[in-house]
Amino acid sequence: MAGSIVQMIIDKITKMELTLKYYYYFDGLEDELGDYLNTPASWDVLRTNDGAQKIFSISEDRETWQKTCLSNEQLKSKAKDIVKIVTPEFNCVCSFGVGAGYLEYLIKKEEPSLQVKCSDFSPQGIERLKKVFLEADEVVTFDMIQGDWERVDSQGICLFYRVSEMFDDAQWRRVFYKMKHAGIKGMLFVPSEILTFKKILYQQFKYIIFRLLRRRMTFSGYLRNEQRFISILSEFYEIVQVVDVGEAKGFLLKLRTESK
Repeated sequence: MAGSIVQMIIDKITKMELTLKYYYYFDGLEDELGDYLNTPASWDVLRTNDGAQKIFSISEDRETWQKTCLSNEQLKSKAKDIVKIVTPEFNCVCSFGVGAGYLEYLIKKEEPSLQVKCSDFSPQGIERLKKVFLEADEVVTFDMIQGDWERVDSQGICLFYRVSEMFDDAQWRRVFYKMKHAGIKGMLFVPSEILTFKKILYQQFKYIIFRLLRRRMTFSGYLRNEQRFISILSEFYEIVQVVDVGEAKGFLLKLRTESK
């Protein structure tokens, strides 16, 4: 009986559209980052602090940066999958929130003929990336919320890789609305994480443990389940296919005909 009730609760939660706040422990950088991670200043701290984790920081030495790129087998697999997904129709990938640019470098290495244009909203991070990612066709500062989407190549495909937590639901809708009006035809959206019942329990347990240990966590954005992603993404774009990007799940989208 108890098992049936638990399963009923799990099934109900699974079918709901969920957006939950997300917190992360940055191992001593909390004072520098402030109360909210997703600002240009906070991300510049992570991109330029050599003490930050390698997944966040950008080395000023090109050889060191390249070695970090090439040593990541998971990203190599994802880059290969992305090239397979986009090249039948597109010859340009416009990637947003590129961070350290590891994935984008591996995409370019996998298919040198593919144009790879990179952007992020942290100015110091972008300056570092320009110095090491010499193969990129473009590396620019761009704010997805405030930026002019008319500047983006509408014939290329927009790649959003692991930036899903950055904005709340209304902000993502604003981004997609602006993309629609700019006539951007294609998008590959790969969430940082897709919430399941088990992952929700894990996150809540982790927060309790960190509170007990008195470790300050930084508010880092939002996590969502698959139903919420589908709801937000499909408002202006049509989900053509759910694709595998390495071990992650991605959504391949095209502009809705009635939205043009």
